[in-house]
Parts: sequence; C-alpha cells; structure tokens
Amino acid sequence: VVAIRNLLGKQHIMMSENVYERKFRNGKYTDNVEATRFSGMKNPQFAMLASQMQSFSFYKDYFSLGQQAFLGPISPNSWNNYFFHIEDTLMVDRDSIIIISYQPKKGKKFDALKGQLHINMTDYALMNATANVVDGQGVEIKVQHKYEKLNGETWFPTQLNTDFKMLGLNLGGFNIKGIGTTFNREVDFSEKVKATDISTNTMELDSKAHKKDSVYWSGERETPLSDKEKRTYHVIDSIGKEMKLDRRIKLLITAATGRFPIGPIELDLDKIIDYNDYEGFRLGVGLHTSPDLIKWANVGGFVAYGFKDKEIKYGGDVEFILHRNLGLQLRGMYYHDVREIGAQELLVADNRSLSQMFADLVIQRMDLINGWEAGVRINPLRGWHFEAQFRYQDEESRHGYRYVPENTTDSLNTAQYAEVRLGFRFAPFEKKMRLGNREIVQNKGAVILWATATKGFTGILNSDYDYWKLDLMLEGKFRIRKLGMEYWQLTAGWISDPTPYLKMYTPKSNYDDAISLFSPNSFETIRPNEFLNELFIGLHHRHNFGSVKTGIKWIRPEFNWANNFGIGWLQKPELHTGLEIKDMRKGYYETGLVIEDLIKVNLIGIGGGVFYRYGAYAFSNQFDNLAFKLSMKIGF
Repeated sequence: VVAIRNLLGKQHIMMSENVYERKFRNGKYTDNVEATRFSGMKNPQFAMLASQMQSFSFYKDYFSLGQQAFLGPISPNSWNNYFFHIEDTLMVDRDSIIIISYQPKKGKKFDALKGQLHINMTDYALMNATANVVDGQGVEIKVQHKYEKLNGETWFPTQLNTDFKMLGLNLGGFNIKGIGTTFNREVDFSEKVKATDISTNTMELDSKAHKKDSVYWSGERETPLSDKEKRTYHVIDSIGKEMKLDRRIKLLITAATGRFPIGPIELDLDKIIDYNDYEGFRLGVGLHTSPDLIKWANVGGFVAYGFKDKEIKYGGDVEFILHRNLGLQLRGMYYHDVREIGAQELLVADNRSLSQMFADLVIQRMDLINGWEAGVRINPLRGWHFEAQFRYQDEESRHGYRYVPENTTDSLNTAQYAEVRLGFRFAPFEKKMRLGNREIVQNKGAVILWATATKGFTGILNSDYDYWKLDLMLEGKFRIRKLGMEYWQLTAGWISDPTPYLKMYTPKSNYDDAISLFSPNSFETIRPNEFLNELFIGLHHRHNFGSVKTGIKWIRPEFNWANNFGIGWLQKPELHTGLEIKDMRKGYYETGLVIEDLIKVNLIGIGGGVFYRYGAYAFSNQFDNLAFKLSMKIGF
C-alpha cells in the first residue's frame, strides 16, 4: 500500500490527450481527430473509444453517461421530480447570477442527478452547471460545464469536466479515479460548412494523428504538462513498450468486431461453435485476411460440421474496397451451407445482438444450399447504405418437405433460383467512427428502415421460378419520460408467385417444449414452422420500465412488457406437402412479462418470464398457450 501511495504521488496510471476539429451542419457533425496521444500506446484507437464517454448535455431531456440515461434537471416539468433551492445571488460584471441547487425529491426513485446551476439572469442562460450521479451502482460520476458568451451574443460551452471513481474496482486498496477535461476554442459561427465537410462517420481519425511532435503539443495545450504528467508519459510509455500494449489493445478492438487477430489473418469467432435444433452442435473455423495485410481487399473462407445433420459446410468470400470514404465495395461469396426455410432476408443487414440470436437455437428445418452472390455496396451519405446483387441458389430439402408445382404431379425437394436484388438501409441517427481501416458503430440511433426488392428469373443457369419479392423492416425506439423505453419492430414480406418453402415467409419462432431464452422481436409461443405465408406482416412491441432500485447491488430487476402480432395469407397451400401447412390470416396474438437482471453478477444478468398465446389460434388447453422463458443479458 505504501509503495502504491508513493507511486501515485509521483505519477498517474495513464494519460490521454486529443485535438480535434468539430464541424456542424443541419444538426449533424463530424469530428476530425488531428492529434492523439495515449500513455503506453502508439495506437490511438483505444483513446478514441474512451473519449466517447464524455458525451453530455444539460439542455436535453435525458443524457447518457456510459450506458445509463439520467433525467435532466432543466428538462420540461423537472420540478415534479427535482427539488430546487436558491442558494445565493451574485453580481458579476453588472450581471445578476443566481445559484440554484437541485436534487431528487424525497420519495422519487429514478435515475437522478444532484448539483448546482449558475444562471445569468440577463440572458436566462447557463453559465456553470454541475451534476453528480445519485446512485451510480458502484460508480461515482461528477460533471461540470462552463459556458462563455461568445461574440457578445451566444452562450457556448467552453470547458467540460468529467470525474469518475470506480468504487468496485481498486488497485492495492485504492479506488481507480479518472479525470477528463475538454476545452472548446476557436469557435466560429460564421464559417460556411459544406455538405462534403460532414462525412458518413461522426469521427474520422487522421492516419498521422499519433505522430505529432512535442512542439505541436506545446502549442495546443491549455497549460504545460506538470512534472507528474511528464513522468506518467515517460514511465507508462516504457511499460507499454515492454508489455506490448499496442498489440493487446489492437487485439481487444478486433475481437469486439467478431474477429481474433493471428498475425496476417483473423479468426472469425462466430464460426467456431454454434447450435440449433437442426444441425445440433456445429463446430468450424473461419479465417479472413487482416486489414494490415491487404488494405484494399478482404478475403476469407470457412468450413464447419453439424453433428446432428452430419453435413460438412464450407464457403468463401471476397470484398474489394474501391473508395473508403464512400464505402464503395465489390463483394462476392460462395457457400455450401444450410439456411432456415421461410426466413426473411434483407440486404445491408445488421449484425444481430446476442439476445436476438437466441431464437436460432430452436430452428428445426433448414435446406442445404449451393449458392454464390456478386454485388456492390455503397454508403454515399450519412445513414444511407445501398446494395445491388445477383444471387444464384441450388436448394435441396432433406426434412420431408416436397413442393408440387401448379398443373403438375411432380413432387420436388430441389429447386434452382436466379435473382437480382436491390436494397437499402436508412439509419438517420446512426453514429459511427472510422479508426484506421475499421468502422465501428457507436450508436445505431432511434430509427432504422430496411427495404429489399428481389426479381427471380427462369431460364438463367437452369433457374426454375419467376417472381417478385419485397421485404421491409422498420425498427424504432424512444424514451417516455420516467416510464422507460419503448421498442418497436414492424416487418413485412410479399412474394408474387408460388415458390417452394425457402422463399416464402414463416414467422420467427422462439418456442421450445421445455423452456427457451427470451429473444426480442421473435414470436415466443409460435411453434417452429407452424405457419406459412406468401404475404406476411409482423409487429413486435416491448416496453422496458427501467431498473428497480432495490438497494441490493446484485438485484436490479428490469420489467419488460412485450406484445407480438402477426398476420399472413397463403393462397395455395396444396402446393406444399410433407409438412402441416396453414397460414395466419385470422391474426396471431401473444403477450408476455419478462424480468431481466433479476440477479446480476458483474456483467451477466439473469431473469425470466412467461408469454401467453390468445386469439383465434389459441389452444383449448390453456397450459399449451403458455411459454416460459429465461433471460440473459451481458453488459453494463
């Protein structure tokens, strides 16, 4: 303890400095990072990720610190939740300044703050504001904003201070504390910002940002480095070089994107092990080239084996980067793999969260596909992603299903498809940053829209079916003051002509006879492949009421009320044989209650819930209408 105390008296554990230019236009901005320095590392990517923790505004209804959102003290009707008290009145340069303290009212339980507001009564503007987190669940956070009147007319935040202390994390008996300070200067309201100045990313990192010399830094710092700060850089840089921290942090960031670097290649983590009811346990390996090996292309492949279906799967893909700023890519793929039948497929699809993948565990029917795809993808404007693709698939069903084409007596378990597909993804509030050769999504935003149009052709590479398909998905989330978060997902799919099951629509099931893990945006009581539709509409709703303050650190329950609805039509069910076939034209309804984080230890939260099936498709035995769930969350 004495040694640690002496060490901390001479130096800090780490230091980071960043210089960036922020440009605003029509509510959007881009931070161009000109210089960055992080003790112990030359690689600036970790510092950029850490700097995003300081996003904060006193003028919003809610603002976030880390993963938690707090009700703002000057949000509308805040007096219903906060107690305000005038502490003092001062005169500064002929202006009257009122100092007001605030804290949550007695008996009010919500994610709250306490602090002070210094208000200039001439302009009714904030001059200084502080906020402390009331219940940080093991973290103490303090924030301060200082404002100045620029050009004699506009109040602007010129200094932002953030202090935090990790109460549950210590070093030799000492809590870990962090101090962050941001200075905003050279503010220019008259500059004409062009549309081209706002990139598709909210942050762009200059490739030479970590190579600035001491002369540059001396000219940019508000105050010179203290002896303690100089020693921190000197000592930690030496330790970082010895411990190869750059390599370790690079590994951490790469792993967060789903890949593990091994020299010039990267191991695909999602290809190692998987499970579903059709394949059983699936073991495999997937490899891709590292961006450090080939900056203008990415080449990869995989091989896997399912222990239940006893089938070897394999494939490869290639991606050529033609214009990095526009996200212009040529893409190609070949695969000998299985696909869930009746599943909706969208271009420019997102990687799903862990909880959304839980529904894959109960997949019971998949078809073997030999296929290849070739296309182009582009991201010309912020939030807009477009993709065009040609796809060929040779399908084989091995689970008893047969398709009987109209006006024939054939009973087929194979089919060939040739398709041209066009699609887009629109996420107007998405925030992402470019760190070196990688793009990382910081926040997907409140609304995302996907649309994909598909034209199937006959006679191309022996393809069998002519049809049009249209697939839509709209996701949204928003906060209701003091009542929690609303989550919505609307899906719709339509196919113009009869085709085998693979191209039709079955609602995403997450039902197991015993118990299954809760998976948002799936049907928790529908049996796998219970319904088949050529026109399908699904609506998923969930309301999270927020965490309940129990006073016990490891019990932080979050109550979720969920409702799912689906409707669909199938005109010619007699074409599909070997399985029980029916559509859901009468409308399908289910509702449920899920308690997440009932027990939370470190980053893992465990809970449970139950769903109830009602309406036209309810079973006569009421117990059969129930589906019991476990819930699991990983994160803060």
